[in-house]
Amino acid sequence: MTGFLKGWLDHFSPEAQAAIIAAVVGLMAGFVGPAAKHFWDRWSLRHRLRTEHEYSERKKLRELISTFHGRVLEAAESLNHRLWNLRKNQAQDWLKLNGHYEEAGQHYYFRTTIYRLLVLLKQLKEFQDQAIYIDARIAEKTDVLFLMYAKALEWTLTDVALFDGLPYDPNNATDHLFKGHIRVACEVCDGNNAKFPLIEFENCLRAGKFTEEFSPLYRFFDGLSANGSLRWDRLVAFHILLCSFINTFGYSMQRTSPQQIQELAKSFRHPEILANLMAWREKLGINSDKEGKKLTRTLKPSFKVVRENLTH
Repeated sequence: MTGFLKGWLDHFSPEAQAAIIAAVVGLMAGFVGPAAKHFWDRWSLRHRLRTEHEYSERKKLRELISTFHGRVLEAAESLNHRLWNLRKNQAQDWLKLNGHYEEAGQHYYFRTTIYRLLVLLKQLKEFQDQAIYIDARIAEKTDVLFLMYAKALEWTLTDVALFDGLPYDPNNATDHLFKGHIRVACEVCDGNNAKFPLIEFENCLRAGKFTEEFSPLYRFFDGLSANGSLRWDRLVAFHILLCSFINTFGYSMQRTSPQQIQELAKSFRHPEILANLMAWREKLGINSDKEGKKLTRTLKPSFKVVRENLTH
């Protein structure tokens, strides 16, 4: 009985629920005995407190997402443009420093690529740091999805599970980034300026600052090209999820078409990585919404080819 009442009341807003409960309590006072009224009072109190808690947590997460939505989307769009540009010009060796990271500030394409990634990672880190205090289990599906994408984007850069089935030493970050290294780089940005504008970032690099803190990022991008490295495939996987994130939470003019995503999928040099990405999207919680299902359909042709290659 209480389960039915709870399910029925959940269709109404918290304000409407409070009014309904108050009206029922008023009606029951004249028709039922003290024991039944006491039972109802206790149940309605518990339900009201639970409803208020859920409403409060949903409101907190929604407000937090509203605070970060614009900033994260802007950073994601900026990085998306750079990654498309990199795909087109990867043979130009614009990211090649040959380990001379003290010269990073002198190479425009290199330093601005690092900057665009750092801005996005910094926003995602700050969002997750604040969201950890909110009970996301009772949040709206779209709000939880925003949080899941924040985690998934970080996952594609850091988790060695993306290389399952391939020979790779997970203890050496040659083709992935450690979460701790990302956090340190983001905290360096936080410690200097809340917004960390490009001009300040460039001035710091030209002055030779933060070489040690940014070295893992430098190593990841140094000489990056479509030459068969696992790093390239990891970045392609990241780019696919980035496009899916923008398609889900962005505006129509920011959308990436299915044809463009299929072209991205063709960039994989190791078919196992696309297979792992497809398998892990469910575990990451980003495959069951409208855009998630659309991405699955978009990647299916490429995935079929990958699966055939893996079985031969």
